[in-house]
Amino acid sequence: MAVQLYLGSIPRESAARCLLRERALALAALFDQARMPDPILGLLHLPLAAADDVQPVDLVLLTPAAAMVATIHTHTGPVDMLADGRWMVQGRLFELHGGTPLAHVAAQRDQVMRLLQQAGLLYEQIIGALVVAPILDPRSNILLDIDDHRRRLKVCGFDEIAGLISMLDGRGAQFSRVALETTLVEHLGASLWYERGQLIFELAPARCRLRVVADGGEEVAIMPLYEGATVIGRRRTPQYYERRVGVGGDDLISRGHATIICDDAGIRIRDTSKNGTWILGMAGEQEALHDTEREITIGATLRVGRTHMHLEY
Repeated sequence: MAVQLYLGSIPRESAARCLLRERALALAALFDQARMPDPILGLLHLPLAAADDVQPVDLVLLTPAAAMVATIHTHTGPVDMLADGRWMVQGRLFELHGGTPLAHVAAQRDQVMRLLQQAGLLYEQIIGALVVAPILDPRSNILLDIDDHRRRLKVCGFDEIAGLISMLDGRGAQFSRVALETTLVEHLGASLWYERGQLIFELAPARCRLRVVADGGEEVAIMPLYEGATVIGRRRTPQYYERRVGVGGDDLISRGHATIICDDAGIRIRDTSKNGTWILGMAGEQEALHDTEREITIGATLRVGRTHMHLEY
């Protein structure tokens, strides 16, 4: 059964929206690969209160028999858990809202549990998980005590989420898919965001668009540029969560020739090719980019190989 993902709220910052999109697509890929028989409904970025200083819940996963509430944090390198429950990451203390990571997870899990109970989903199992993305470094030293296990608190890597859900005991109440969908939409105010292999809507409108013109003057494509990174290159099939403008018929273009980045700071182009990327001026002058990044503005004309691209509103 394919996974469905719902969205609780949209982050205000561009970087947070881009990260949320990447996590949604990565999560969907995990469950699609796991081929789990029961329906999996996920909810991302669930606000718990109207106050700005209350951190939204990163992820809620619902199955007919169990639920998981997760806080997701990106860490590279090993994580060491101190005797008082605090974490050390790369020599620095890691805390969440002034408390230990597991205390934060437990508090959010309990808040979500009350919301689900109010909606009529009386789960016997609702676990709280602290998820390390992209993976939990195997050198990490994290020891959960008996009380942590009794409180159903877990620590895992992002790549282990599907496995953790599959191991939950299915002897509890069995809720229908309709009941789960109704809870997410009507009781938690979520919107369906991902279904049948694709995102239903973007988190922000396109910043601009790219008009691609071949060497002979033929218009190849007009592509919207959304916030985040868009890869331009000869390869047409996107990988993982990337956005891609595939340009064929030009052997001077690399598979991953250049990347256009749109964010709160503006628009930039980064060359990652063998032959370089060119920025064309109004008077015919050309500036070459080789393995470097440069800010561009609406109205700019770019050249990759023999193909021209015009940045438009």
